[in-house]
Order: sequence, then C-alpha cells, then structure tokens
Amino acid sequence: MITALLAVSIATMTLMWERLSPYQPFAWGSFIFFSGASFVAYHIGQLAAKATNKNVFSRFHIIFMAAKILMALSLLLIYKHNTQPQDVVFVLPFLLSYLTYMIFEVYILSQLSRMKS
Repeated sequence: MITALLAVSIATMTLMWERLSPYQPFAWGSFIFFSGASFVAYHIGQLAAKATNKNVFSRFHIIFMAAKILMALSLLLIYKHNTQPQDVVFVLPFLLSYLTYMIFEVYILSQLSRMKS
C-alpha cells in the first residue's frame, strides 16, 4: 500500500513540475506497468516459494528481474521512438517508479523466500 501511494505521488509530481507535465501519461503508464509487474511477481513468487525444490524460487527471481528490466527498457525505447521527447527528463518519473517498485519487490520476495513450504 505504501509503495502504491509513493508511486502515485511520483506520477502526480508530473503535474506540479512544469518540465515534467508533458510526460504525465508516460509517468502513469509506468505506474501501471510496475504495479502489474509487482502483482505478478508476488503471486508467482508465492507459488515458487511453496515449491519443494527451493531452487525454483531463485530461478524465478532471476528470470523475473531480467524480464522486467528488458520490458522496462523496451517501454522506454518505444516511448522515445514514438513521441520524440525534446530532452531526457521524461526518464525521471519512470526511474523513480522503477526504483520504488524494485525496493518493494526485493523486500517482498525476500520475505517470500523465507516462507516455509
């Protein structure tokens, strides 16, 4: 809940900072993307944590993080290609959302890895 509030604050920040306001749709899209990724990570992580083979969770975590990074970079490149932003400031809300959700996911997945089967 705290993570979502922080991410919404970051997306809303684009309204207050004039230089970021043209990128507000991208900020909200980033929020939705990372919220969905965190939701999926949590639920699949729960299943992986309950597996009898504990290597399943480690493999899931590594594969999920790599896939999320690739999807995030793809999202950035697609946005940059389609909208042709004038400067690189459009990356700021995206990176803040990414860091917020990354910290949340690491914490939650660390808790899940300690779960008993």
